[in-house]
Amino acid sequence: MKTTADGCLELFWKDGNLAGTPPYAFDPVCLEPQLRSSMRYCSHGMRSMSCLAAEGVHSGDISYVDAAAHAIRQIAAVSHHGEDGSIFTPLLMDDNGNPGGYSGSCRPSDAGILIRGLIHTAKAYLHFGENGKAEECVRMAGAYAKTIEKMQNPDGSFFDRYQYPTLEPSVLNKGTVNNWCLQLWKLLPLLRYFHMDAEADTILALIRRYIRYQTEKENSILYISGGGEDASDFGDALNTDATLFAIQYLLTGEEKWKTYAEQALKKSWLLSCMWADMPQFFGLYGNSDLGDFYDQPHGMFSAGGMHDLTAVEANLFAAEVLDSDFGKDMADRLHFARLGSFIRENGGMYMVMMQCPNFRYRDDRHSETLMYGGVGVYAWTEAEQSSSTLRQILDTYHSLP
Repeated sequence: MKTTADGCLELFWKDGNLAGTPPYAFDPVCLEPQLRSSMRYCSHGMRSMSCLAAEGVHSGDISYVDAAAHAIRQIAAVSHHGEDGSIFTPLLMDDNGNPGGYSGSCRPSDAGILIRGLIHTAKAYLHFGENGKAEECVRMAGAYAKTIEKMQNPDGSFFDRYQYPTLEPSVLNKGTVNNWCLQLWKLLPLLRYFHMDAEADTILALIRRYIRYQTEKENSILYISGGGEDASDFGDALNTDATLFAIQYLLTGEEKWKTYAEQALKKSWLLSCMWADMPQFFGLYGNSDLGDFYDQPHGMFSAGGMHDLTAVEANLFAAEVLDSDFGKDMADRLHFARLGSFIRENGGMYMVMMQCPNFRYRDDRHSETLMYGGVGVYAWTEAEQSSSTLRQILDTYHSLP
């Protein structure tokens, strides 16, 4: 992980208003940051914060944690701050915090990615006994959670996309992507630890409303869980569904939700058999037809992309709260596939890769910082389990009051 974390830090922007933050894209060979669509920032790049927090705990070097905290503060500084204390960061930004033509592309999941980074950074600071810095991170995570709260409709649903900074819906179809709801669930114990019980209760009510909407509407949860961006049977949607089912099991104690969670994970795994000639990547969701930017052969699936993070996170959560052996095994398999094939000796990570018996392809020119997400979340789980300080806190403070 040290090589990976060091490589991740090396590619951060060195100048401008976003100095010290992860770029949208980068050169995996030279570890140089790159613009994409004239944008320096993409929310998906903040998935890399877990990698830094984990290495800080593993190595005992708090500078990695400080780097993660600095990156998030820099992003928050150029974001919109509401009168109610909320923070709203768009999906994409240039160096001045402007989303350009992407102002209508904002989603709850973008805030959720930042909340995950703040949670892991806060916990890392708690491990080092830096409670003041940890509380700052938790309060900032709560400020981002307020933005998600303002996005939610009275019936618990969300629109697919929102306008920056007004929060007006920019599309009318409903549904969200990624595991943002899990980030709110993981935030609750930290809010209670710092005696922010009112904020925790508000977020818990948001979670209950959302899951009630998803599980009680006429069409099943699998129908629009992809938010119109991913098919409902795609891995991100199914793994996110598994997370929601697992949370509903914790909320109600009803065994059927535990069964549904396991079924969603296994369906996701079975549907991932996209590459008959790449069995080493079975279980990994990938990408196709990424266009000229990655020069990917038309019609060929690659084993790269961000979807492994959602799968790793969902399976680790199932292993934690449902005691799922399948979840643990699947998270391990996804993690080792990433470690074995995608990380360069310099700590860079490839984005697009195909390894068939008669065909090899990888893009040595471009990658995206989101690639550090899956290995980072897995490494953070190991770091958290290794910390007696964090185990004691999390054994005392829970998501439910």
